[in-house]
Amino acid sequence: MDLEKGLIVYKKKIKIDNINLAFIILSIYIELYMLRVFSGTFKILPLRYFFANIFILYSLIMISYSIFKSIKKTLIFLYTCIFVFLGLLNYVLIDITGSPFSFFNLFIWKSAFNSFDTFSINMNIYFCFAVFIFILNIFFICVFIKEDEWIDKISKKNILIAGIVLITIIWLLATPKLYYITNKSDYKYGTLYRFLKTTKNVTLEKPDGYSELKAKEILNKYSENTPNNEVDNPNIIVIMNESLSDINSIYKMGLESNLDFIKSKSNNTKLYSSVFGNRTANSEFEFLTGFSTTFYSEDIIPYQKYIKSNKYSLVQMLKDNGYKTVAYHPFLKTSYNRSEVYNFFGFDEIIFNDDINRINLAKICNSDMNVYNEIIKLFENKEKEKIFSFNVTLQNHTPYSINFEKMKTSYPEYEEKISEFENNYDYKYILDDSELSTYLNYTNVSNKAFEYLIEFFKNYDEKVIILLFGDHQPKISNVYNNEKKNYIVSYALWNNYGASQEEIDKISINYLSTVLTKMSDIENTKQFSFISELRKKIPVITRMKYLGDDKKWYNINDKKSPYYELIKEYEYLQYYYMTH
Repeated sequence: MDLEKGLIVYKKKIKIDNINLAFIILSIYIELYMLRVFSGTFKILPLRYFFANIFILYSLIMISYSIFKSIKKTLIFLYTCIFVFLGLLNYVLIDITGSPFSFFNLFIWKSAFNSFDTFSINMNIYFCFAVFIFILNIFFICVFIKEDEWIDKISKKNILIAGIVLITIIWLLATPKLYYITNKSDYKYGTLYRFLKTTKNVTLEKPDGYSELKAKEILNKYSENTPNNEVDNPNIIVIMNESLSDINSIYKMGLESNLDFIKSKSNNTKLYSSVFGNRTANSEFEFLTGFSTTFYSEDIIPYQKYIKSNKYSLVQMLKDNGYKTVAYHPFLKTSYNRSEVYNFFGFDEIIFNDDINRINLAKICNSDMNVYNEIIKLFENKEKEKIFSFNVTLQNHTPYSINFEKMKTSYPEYEEKISEFENNYDYKYILDDSELSTYLNYTNVSNKAFEYLIEFFKNYDEKVIILLFGDHQPKISNVYNNEKKNYIVSYALWNNYGASQEEIDKISINYLSTVLTKMSDIENTKQFSFISELRKKIPVITRMKYLGDDKKWYNINDKKSPYYELIKEYEYLQYYYMTH
């Protein structure tokens, strides 16, 4: 009887407005459906993930209400934030890169905003309907929802604690981690729950079964070779060319070749990248360290999160062999934290173009040809030392649209450079798809520029090796139809002194450093010796899958794979590398 009396007293003190409460709950469901539509589907979420997303939204409302102390202000502020970051921004990122907005994007906002002015919105039916739902929901809150007496009487501190406890429980239950994150993740989990899961991707987790002793035992299987500076090693030029891939051939478009010269130097080698559409810095990391980003979730960029101290790499190995090491990128040093990372890798000289702050302008003024002219200038003025020149290009970066006259009008100080690029842009490809046309024409210019570079070094009086590879494929709508093909990029290897080349059928970017050292007669250290031996058994390792020497593809966590123990050793060494 005492409990019954207590409930009666409670009801008298706090009278719940059921209609207003129903309106609040309805607005929550409308907001959740708005996110669902933004992710590209009108279907309702599966029940288990529907409740996960609802409870996340409830907890966010409780936390926000404890701050604003007004249900209207809370809903309007929170819904607007969700609309901007997990609706609008999420939609744009999926459209441009194929990957949604994740927790890790908060750590790379500088890099993202360097090129944010180039984003454009594809206003399809999902976008328009989602925006309509949001506006309707805000109108609904303003007109029908009122401040409620019973909510005001609840302790704000208790509401805050309840919200934090609820979202913590959901976070703890949100397993497993997301390693491969695309727009499909939002279809499956819902945007809020998927975003919450990405917060588990930030920390560098110790692999199962790892110990420092095991990592050292693996390394000690290989001898530490002493650098021999008496050997006449060649100069090495590496060009990581932005978004360079022969998609014309890969997807059998039947068009005249735009990369014929580059292909003539590829020896029919098929190169695989671990990234698609963006994450250039991950391809850099793989090339310079020999390790793979397949062990990290897709939204993790080691340059931004994990490289925080001096790290041994191809750069240091070449320095130990007497090379002067130079890094050049015609864009901002803040992009992907390159300035700091290049120093940690030990480059002797680092060159950026910080005076240019618009990526669409930088594309024009910093064409492949301009980068190659800088390389030529470096070698014309070099001393007797051997040079390792690592270059990242920008020309083929998104967006794939161009208006030369508008560029000249907007930036008259760059008119000469813009005109120079325009003269090489011969409109060879004129297709219904304007993005595809522009991209093919850009890469056609890349092909000519590479031929120009090779022509210069043909008669250079010192040995030179030139390696060119694409970092990833471009993200162009209506082109891609085979997920495995989406990771094939361009590759070319050339030298001016007749050195024999290894016959390579398939390879991934993380192994390219070992191809260079082998061709240059440079003895590998323990780290790169392991990687070189691994390539014999597993010639391709990408985020999608890896390829064994049995010609079969395997998932990275496939315990039944005959290569599983080798993959674990590779992962152990990579964790040891990142934590020491």
